[in-house]
This record gives sequence, structure tokens and C-alpha cells, in this order.
Amino acid sequence: MELTTNVAVGKALLDAIQAHDLRRVRRIATTVEAQRKRQWHVASLRSQGGSGDPQGPGFVSLDAPVEPSGITGFHLACKAWQVHRDWPVSAACFDRMAVALLQAGASPFAEFGALGAKRTIFEELGPGLVPPRVADWLAQQRFDEVCSFAEVVVTKKSHRCKAPQRATA
Repeated sequence: MELTTNVAVGKALLDAIQAHDLRRVRRIATTVEAQRKRQWHVASLRSQGGSGDPQGPGFVSLDAPVEPSGITGFHLACKAWQVHRDWPVSAACFDRMAVALLQAGASPFAEFGALGAKRTIFEELGPGLVPPRVADWLAQQRFDEVCSFAEVVVTKKSHRCKAPQRATA
């Protein structure tokens, strides 16, 4: 399947997550990441040459909606983790899928829902309910370049993300 549009990415992620296929999710994430790099390269060549449409085609994204409500593959993996928490093997698989998408560039703060009622996955899951590997990944990130300090503190506190402990000599 050619992953050159956000619709194709969304459909591929939906199919892979519903099939509990971690390898396919990782393959999609890697493919989209490579496709974005190619698109950035082509866009930079066009801008240097002064040719082409300044708007250009849209970049493929791991934040492509998998259904009309705007839910993304990351949202779907986190919700699947929440539903399957009683089944440790399935829950761990969905947790790994969510982290694989984050590592490849999916936004943890993407919003979904009806216009005017948009929410992040963290608001949807509820306080303290976040997949363990996602919480670890969030704790290791430097969000100060993306959002305000207050947003980072609230997110980390409300989801009990702990910074990794540094060894002392």
C-alpha cells in the first residue's frame, strides 16, 4: 500500500491497530517518517529554486485521522490500551504501538472530537490513566520547545509521569 496521503496513512494505521499488529504499526511509522523526509527535501529544493507552489502538497503525517471524528492512530492505540488493561499481553502490545508512533513523530497533544469539543487523549483517558511506556516516554521529553512550562507541569503531574532518576557518583 502506498502511504502518500493522510487518508492512506489513517486507513493503514486503523487496520494495523485493529489487527494487534505491532510490526505493521512500526513499518507504517518508519515509512511515513521516510516519506516526510523526502517531502521536506523536495520542498526545500523547490523553495531554493524559487519554483513550485508555495503552499505545495500536504505532508503525510502520523497524526492523520483514522475516522471522521479526527481520532489518530496514537489515540486509537491509547484507547485500546485502556480497554484491554485487564489483558496484560494485549495492553502491552497497544502500549508499544503508541510509543512506536510517538517515537516516529506522532503528536501526543493532537486533539480530536467534534468542533468546539476537541480533547487530547490524556483528557479522554482521565487523570492518571496513561499507558506506562507512554508515561515513561513523556517523562523523558523536553517539551519546553513546543509548549509552555505550565502545560508540561500539568500534563506530567496529572499523569504521574516521573523523570528518570540520574545516578549519583
